[in-house]
Order: sequence, then structure tokens, then C-alpha cells
Amino acid sequence: MLPLERLAFGVTYQPHYRVRDSLGRIVDDILYGKNTPFNAELFPLSEATSHRHLLRDSDATNSLGISERDVVLKLTLQSKETPEVADRAYEFEQHVLATLQRHAGLESIVRYGMLLEFAELSGDLQEPLTQHYLRTEATNAVSMHLRFVRRLPTEEGFAKKGVNDYRNVIYTIVQGDDGKAQISLDYQEYFDPNLSADEAKKRVFSTFARDGLTYLDDRGWPWLSGLLKKGAAA
Repeated sequence: MLPLERLAFGVTYQPHYRVRDSLGRIVDDILYGKNTPFNAELFPLSEATSHRHLLRDSDATNSLGISERDVVLKLTLQSKETPEVADRAYEFEQHVLATLQRHAGLESIVRYGMLLEFAELSGDLQEPLTQHYLRTEATNAVSMHLRFVRRLPTEEGFAKKGVNDYRNVIYTIVQGDDGKAQISLDYQEYFDPNLSADEAKKRVFSTFARDGLTYLDDRGWPWLSGLLKKGAAA
């Protein structure tokens, strides 16, 4: 299978100004807490404004941003495989989200998100993406940026009265002027009504991420394999 290059995890919530008041304690616990994987070796640099704190490495390929509206973790994957994604999701839940909950008592969670970015794949394609998607519409195109969205139902949206939760999967397909190709899948869940702290204990981020990886196995990989040369899709 095509290697996974990078991931991003995100949680968005209604403006929660206790996060701003507690940012120093939150950052210290994430960086220096017991058995934390998000330590000062991974994030040696720190930038703070009145609204946001950003932990990052020297070239910002790995970063963790925290504000009163959201928290976003971006990481380069070492193994390039999906089990590492599941492991990182659990670590994000235990060492970042739990720390935010402990210090700021997060309420009104709006969205969970997981972005998976594949390695550059131009050499593995059956044909350039411009030819595959724009064969008749724009025969001379040398670059493209295509984005489409699938909406998925949730069990809660079906089973619970007054619950309108749903999931999106955003496919982004890019080919640059240099012929390099990049594909990413952004798997999201929106909560309507917003998720309370008590509900968030039952609907944890790591389970959401595992559901996203199941979607990748069931639908993402088969779709992607259709674009790849036979050996690359094995």
C-alpha cells in the first residue's frame, strides 16, 4: 500500500476562555507530564500569543497548537503505516485532550477531525491525475486541485431524537506544474448538538480515529488503488 506521510488531528469547540487562562499549565503538563510522547525533544520551540500557544520543531513539520477555540496536532509519521495513526490518536487523547479537560473543563465540542496525507505518488500512478480526471474537459491541463466531499450518517444521528450528528470525508487531489501528485483524506465528525464533557467521555477521540481508519480500509484504499499501477497497489 502507498505509505502515509503525515497526519493532523483536530478538535474544535465553542470559545472556551478558561483554556487561555490555563495555557501555561496545559503546555507544561503536555511537555513535561509523566510518559508524555509530546515532550520538548519533539517540540523544542514554543511560540505564544494572547490567543494561541504553538509548540513545534525547527521546520514546523511537527507542531501542536492550542487556543480557546481548537487544538491541532500535526505529525510526520515514522512507520508510514496505519497502526501508528491509531497509536498517535490514543496518545493525543490521553496526553493532550485529557490535559485540556483537566485544566479547562472543555464543553461544547463541535468537531473531531483526522487528516491523512499520503506520500508523493506521481511515480506510482497509472497515468497523471490531470489525464485521469480531465481527459476530455481540459486536455492540455498541466496542474489541478480537486476537492470533493462525501457525507456519512452516524449511529447517534439515526438512533437519537434531536441528534443531527454527521461525518464528512474530504478528498483532496493535487497535481503541481512539476507533475508531483499529492492525495489526502480528511475524516471529520460534526456534533449537533455540541458534545458535552460527559458525552465526550463516551465518544472518545481514539474511537473516532479507528472509525476513520476503518473507512480508509473499506473505501479509501480501494478508490486509491484504482489510480495506481498494479505493483504499487499491492
